[in-house]
Amino acid sequence: MASSAPQHRFSITCDDTGNWTLEGGPQHRHRCFADLPAALDCAKHDGDLAPAMIELRVSGLYACIHQDQGWPQRVCAPRRGA
Repeated sequence: MASSAPQHRFSITCDDTGNWTLEGGPQHRHRCFADLPAALDCAKHDGDLAPAMIELRVSGLYACIHQDQGWPQRVCAPRRGA
């Protein structure tokens, strides 16, 4: 079933120092974060939880994650001790 909501595209990359970069979305921003959950939270906010394609790149690993309206899929586990 097709959705009338726009689908955003985000790219999240972790560099060799452990910093995360978020690019894309409706505002086409380039922002840096200390961890993946912070980058994902920013993407959710920027895209107003509209359907999205998230490209995740970490140490040679590439994953492409589709989120439906509301972002129902968890992309990463909660931090230990949280």
